[in-house]
Amino acid sequence: MSQMYYRKFRIAGITFLLDSDLQIDCGQEFADFLTDQEPDYTIQFREVSKLKHFDMEPTAEETGFRVYLSAGGCMREFLEVDRMPYAVSESRRDEKRVTVEYLPEGYRHISHTGGAFFHIGWEDLLLREDRLILHACCVDTALGGILFSGPSGVGKSTQGNLWCSFEQARMINGDRPVLYRKENTWIACGSPYAGSSRCHVNESAAVRAVVLLKQAGECSLRRLGVGEAFRRVYAQLTIGAWDPEHIKTACDRTEQLVTEIPVYELSCTPDRNAVDLLKKNLLEEVRGACPGKVPVH
Repeated sequence: MSQMYYRKFRIAGITFLLDSDLQIDCGQEFADFLTDQEPDYTIQFREVSKLKHFDMEPTAEETGFRVYLSAGGCMREFLEVDRMPYAVSESRRDEKRVTVEYLPEGYRHISHTGGAFFHIGWEDLLLREDRLILHACCVDTALGGILFSGPSGVGKSTQGNLWCSFEQARMINGDRPVLYRKENTWIACGSPYAGSSRCHVNESAAVRAVVLLKQAGECSLRRLGVGEAFRRVYAQLTIGAWDPEHIKTACDRTEQLVTEIPVYELSCTPDRNAVDLLKKNLLEEVRGACPGKVPVH
């Protein structure tokens, strides 16, 4: 009997067991999330000589894979550059299990943890558990967790690093924190996906504000109404747009988030002025809500 390989990762309060018939190397970005806790989801990787054939048209086609939805769940067919399939995954709605079958030549695509998680569609599994992946830089500050969000290149990591430099903040994740609501509090958790920042801390922070960035010649700040906040925050989520159930879940949770957590647009320069302006506003909101009480900082 061949040797089996097992690793468990806990991300945003959910434990994933990877059960593979071949070794899956664990990079440092995932090593920080290794755990001994009991799994919530079991992920099986098995080598096969022949892949399942699909007689139906795909629901959607993305770069590198096709999606097939059914009443029971979701299947994905993964493709080489020449569009030939090398792996198939299946995730059923009524089971906390994902199976991935791959051809021998497809092993290279799942031989590391980043590739393995890509093939299980982990963003879909998180949505099942009411978790949102937001394209943002998350910093834990004396005022609470701040999420700097916006398009790539707008300066999310820059603003996060400024808070680390001038306000002794701690960066938790530089690109894809995971958000969920627990006991009336929104929590931002680190994840292995950190982009160019390479910041992937296995910690969490209670969310104080979501800040949508806009580059400008001088700093200004405005709080967004719920409608605008919803549209702009939703645009920064990682979500497969082909599954109506996942879209509904993402919409419901996003609406709840922007209703309960203040969302701002910060037009800013890459310097301390942006930090001071946002901090001043957040402190004034706290004073307004609780006269005479100012948080320690």
